[in-house]
Amino acid sequence: LLSNAVKFTPAGGSITVRWMREGDAVRIDVEDTGVGIPARELPRVFDRFRQVDGSSTRKHQGTGLGLALAKELVEQHEGTLGVQSTEDVGTTFTIELPVHEGPAAEPDQESHTTEPAPDPITEASREAERAVQLGTDAAAEPEPESDAPTEPAEGAKRILVVDDEPDMRRFLASILTEEYRVIQAADGETGVEAAREHRPDAILLDMMLPGMDGLDVCRALRRDETLRDVRILLLTARMDEGTKIEALSRGADDFLTKPFSSIEVRTRLENLLRTAALQRDLRDRNHELEQTLAELRETESRLIQSEKMNALGSLAAGLLHEINNPLNYTLTALQFARQSAGDDEDLKETLGDIDEGMQRIRDIVSDLRAFAYPERAEQQQPFDVNDAVETAMRFTARSRNGLLVERDLNAPPRALGSRSHITQVLVNLLSNAQRAVEQVKDQRTPRIRIHAERRDGRLVVAVRDNGVGIDPEVRPRIFDPFFTTREVGEGTGLGLSICHTIIKNHGGSIDLQSETGRWTEVTFDLPLAETEA
Repeated sequence: LLSNAVKFTPAGGSITVRWMREGDAVRIDVEDTGVGIPARELPRVFDRFRQVDGSSTRKHQGTGLGLALAKELVEQHEGTLGVQSTEDVGTTFTIELPVHEGPAAEPDQESHTTEPAPDPITEASREAERAVQLGTDAAAEPEPESDAPTEPAEGAKRILVVDDEPDMRRFLASILTEEYRVIQAADGETGVEAAREHRPDAILLDMMLPGMDGLDVCRALRRDETLRDVRILLLTARMDEGTKIEALSRGADDFLTKPFSSIEVRTRLENLLRTAALQRDLRDRNHELEQTLAELRETESRLIQSEKMNALGSLAAGLLHEINNPLNYTLTALQFARQSAGDDEDLKETLGDIDEGMQRIRDIVSDLRAFAYPERAEQQQPFDVNDAVETAMRFTARSRNGLLVERDLNAPPRALGSRSHITQVLVNLLSNAQRAVEQVKDQRTPRIRIHAERRDGRLVVAVRDNGVGIDPEVRPRIFDPFFTTREVGEGTGLGLSICHTIIKNHGGSIDLQSETGRWTEVTFDLPLAETEA
């Protein structure tokens, strides 16, 4: 009672102790002019683990057991302990003990010691006097404080104990040290710092802490993504529904109600750690499953594309012979007809229209032939990439109409493959880039760039333009046969499909990236020739 009075009476206040006999009882009053006790707390002031100042700003340590033990001791003496208090005025605790009227106790006849037993009150008084002389707190003698991790068992998990009461921390550490690596912290802020430094597997967290209380600690820990797997076991004497809901909303995983046994602590801790391990394992498996599904979808997409290509290739191969012969006959007949047209302008115009249509069919047949009979790996030879680029530049010079193409070929010049087919790929890509930049030439200077470099043992070639770009909706279909974004009659939709087939048969891959209205870049890779590799 005196310790509490000293603790809660500010400087300049007073503490008065009175004792008197009242009938068959002795009455002792301990009166202070301290902070007082709120009226709502008076009925529960003697409850175990009940701390009157349970706020996050409380300044004094305590287990909440002092008054409960005092009341039990008084009742063991067949007495009573009561309290009267007014907030901000003071508190009076009253002890009433029965008067002993019998004869004095006889000394122990078998005891041979002549020294009196030490008086605990006298000893406490002496300790207090020494503490005052030394200018220290008279309430307790200095005790070693160790917040460093204890020696763990081999491969033990880390447990952080956050409690402002040293005895409680020592008790929890003593029952956990054999199985876990225990780290201690005396307040909320230190606990958060220790959690971030040591990355514990679980935290035993007292709810009532000075400054930053347990709920604030929970919230701070859950905001840290690196601590999302840490299990939090909250220690509290308050288990009303409102407290539980608030604690759960702040991130607590379980509760441990005071008083508790060592077996309960270990059991709840083991369950939390087992649950955390299962959740980590489930998350890892889900991640692996997502990766596997993504790979399966990619493989499925490639198989579908491959089957499309094979089916259209077979169809094209069957049609080529049937179309090619009549086409040759028609072109030959058209040549004779134009020679015989003389000065008939109407006939010449009609024959010109026929010739334009036949040329269109011839281009389609040429594309189908390239699509149906791509050169295989066994027919590929080392070739100079610079030569292929130069040839493609010559083929597209007229259509480019003076448009400059930047070349950045900082790569080994020799690749393995078909020079003519790679030239065809470059011609297709340059033609597409030219059409894309023509649509924005009034807005900015058209630019086309060919870049080549060695990457991961492969030759990587990229053709980039600053044209209109390609809408995200159509990009997944851009390599499909007969798919085109151009107007009807302006393209066969086979150009990029042929490029895809050629590069695939070279053991490489082709990819398109684009930003609508800004740029497009097509990248493909080729195997290096033996000497370059």
